Amino acid sequence: MRLTVTIATGALLLGCSTPKFDGELPSEFTAIPKSSEFTGWILDHCNGATPIRIEALDCAQIGGEIYRVQLTDIWAANGVRLSLRSQFLVPSHGLNLSAENREVWAFQAKETTPGLQAATGIKYIAADYHRGIERK
Repeated sequence: MRLTVTIATGALLLGCSTPKFDGELPSEFTAIPKSSEFTGWILDHCNGATPIRIEALDCAQIGGEIYRVQLTDIWAANGVRLSLRSQFLVPSHGLNLSAENREVWAFQAKETTPGLQAATGIKYIAADYHRGIERK
């Protein structure tokens, strides 16, 4: 009985201390990215970095492949912890993330194009990112 009361009290305190998340990613945040998977899309650097299916690319380029990444432990730039696991799009060349990754990255996010969102079901893509960030 005492254990049940202790667990219930702990859960209540944790629930009160974690801010609610409304499903919208802020424009700047930190997170731990995991499990990258190529989407079949690429940023067409010959045409203003527009996302297109890789089969439609008609110029030679290296990089810009768009990966689906699972984000965990997400914090807004203002220090508010967001209680969510979310999928996110990250353009990169040969991105290989394991599910065991623990490195924190900083992201600048923007909404993706309607075509890419329809194809992936993911609303946000990284406009910029930096690896190996230390949180304060």
